[in-house]
Amino acid sequence: MAEYGYMSYADPLDALLLPPGHGEGLWHLDTLWTFKIPAAASGGAFSLAEQLIPKGSAPPVHRHAHQDEAWIVLDGEVTFFINDEQHAAGPGSYVFGPRGRAHTHRVESDTARLATLLIPGT
Repeated sequence: MAEYGYMSYADPLDALLLPPGHGEGLWHLDTLWTFKIPAAASGGAFSLAEQLIPKGSAPPVHRHAHQDEAWIVLDGEVTFFINDEQHAAGPGSYVFGPRGRAHTHRVESDTARLATLLIPGT
């Protein structure tokens, strides 16, 4: 098992314990993505990230040709738009965006925290 704060991906699919505040951080637009399980750690099968997003944030509508995306709202209120459908989601809500579908989201609360799963990983 990887130790706290240090992850080695020489042996993909090892057990992993990552405490709060750890992971590989990346800013994209106005959102902090913290990759808890990067694609390299799963042999490319998936990526798992925590997103910290400010109020009003809404990435451009986009679609993934080869990747499914799923979200669990950890904190905050978020409106998800998938194709022509709109879904209000609060803490504990799960949203799935299959590959090929146009999607975005908008944060309605002061901030939101999402767990985001990308399949396959990126």
